Amino acid sequence: MLWPDGISPGEGIALDWINEKVVLGVSTRSLVPAIFDAYVRVFHPAYQVNQRTGEGRTVRWKEVADWSGQEFSPSVSFSVIAGPTLGTESFPFGEPDQGRLDADTCTALKEILRLHTSSNAQCFFAFWDGYGIQDSIPFIKRGTLDGDSFLLVAGSIDLACDFPVGPTLWWSVDRAWLVVTDIDNDSTVVGCSSAAAAALFADPRLETLELAPQS
Repeated sequence: MLWPDGISPGEGIALDWINEKVVLGVSTRSLVPAIFDAYVRVFHPAYQVNQRTGEGRTVRWKEVADWSGQEFSPSVSFSVIAGPTLGTESFPFGEPDQGRLDADTCTALKEILRLHTSSNAQCFFAFWDGYGIQDSIPFIKRGTLDGDSFLLVAGSIDLACDFPVGPTLWWSVDRAWLVVTDIDNDSTVVGCSSAAAAALFADPRLETLELAPQS
């Protein structure tokens, strides 16, 4: 795997800059360092299958909240907005994926974020080592974050949606933004500039809400 133009081996790819800034035990800041102008929660879609036709559709969390009568807020969990019928036959929706972005959401993110970096769309990607994909991706080195081992890959942002599993973290070489999809979470957090956040909020392909760093 070639390093991006102008980047030396080891430069910028280490996870130290994240390790040094995250605050363990605090929701947003335990995932994304409090060094960005804005923080965006990107909700992984739920889904619903038509029992008559078998056709499926994606469902936004806001629709689930409206159905259940629960409040839709930046820090809400899916189990809360789903209400007490979650897990029963009367609950009409499928739960969102944990630890991975669906193809449409991933594509929207990469198309927007590539416009908000000065690093010629070159990125670093970190994959949780527990996926066991070391033979399937061209990783350069391993790194550690919060005690977990990660495989680190360098390349174009165009690769973001093409790996056998989605990256747990990916960021531009200039660190203008950071995308974190924790393996246990059913939403993704993006730390970025105010302009990038505005673009994410405005894109109709995404369901997003603004997060406070301390939330």
